Amino acid sequence: MRRVAFAGLYLATLACAALPLIDARAAHAQRAPNPAREAFERGISALEAQRYVDALAAFEDSYRLRPSPVALYNVAVAQRGLGRIRDAIQTFERYLAAPERGIDRARLQSIRSELDALRGQVVTLRLTVAPANAALLVDGRPMGDNRANALLLDPGRHVIEVSAEGYRTSRREVDLRPATTVVLDVTLESLGLGRLVVSSSVSSSVIRVDGREVGTGSIDRLIAPGEHEVEVRARRFDVFRRTVRVTSDNVVRIDARLAGEGSGTRAWLIPTMIAAGVLAAGAITFAIIYETAPAAPRSVGWGEFPIPR
Repeated sequence: MRRVAFAGLYLATLACAALPLIDARAAHAQRAPNPAREAFERGISALEAQRYVDALAAFEDSYRLRPSPVALYNVAVAQRGLGRIRDAIQTFERYLAAPERGIDRARLQSIRSELDALRGQVVTLRLTVAPANAALLVDGRPMGDNRANALLLDPGRHVIEVSAEGYRTSRREVDLRPATTVVLDVTLESLGLGRLVVSSSVSSSVIRVDGREVGTGSIDRLIAPGEHEVEVRARRFDVFRRTVRVTSDNVVRIDARLAGEGSGTRAWLIPTMIAAGVLAAGAITFAIIYETAPAAPRSVGWGEFPIPR
């Protein structure tokens, strides 16, 4: 009897002891996952360890999942830690345009002061480039029309690359100090190439230069000085061929007017057919005249004469 009672008490104790675990697991199961908060917490841990690359990735994930001013602020902090001053300036400006509710005025003023300090670190780069249509890359990124004005760059090492068709590319590494203005003059060296411009009267025609296909319809390309064979082909048209001589820094233009297929043959065939027609007409006329003309009188034979003995 005691054994039965003890066994029942033991089972009841186990059941009571398991209740907190079940409740805890149920509570954990009921708590919905929050990827944005989890990414934010990863960013805070990485930021405290000065792992700015990881911190930036985590804060950007958090902001993407749930755009919040606090996440955006920490994106700017991570960018500043990586030395991406221009990006940090833009992100701080976005944050100040819409900060979180209830933020202390003193805190806002502190962020504005930090923003002014970052603006003071930016480097101003002024470029003079020849030729004027040259393409400009800074650290592999195209600058486009920004080169018309002064470029604002982060302090540190940068690679400036200027290139243009027909010119040797210029590539320079510069080390820019904070809050400085740097002026660079870049004049590209000409490669001494000529330019070949071919326009075809048939837009679908294939253009070959020296046996190699180079375009369709029309081309405008640089080419080494010397003689070159130009060929333009299109279905149902005669092949257009031309030999040209290209000189350095000169433009050679070809206007390829394609003729219909077989037109070269027809050029001599038509006159020949006309001449044959004229001859045939003459022969027919002669035959008609011959057949309708009156018969000529026959001559009288002389007869036979005996040969004297």
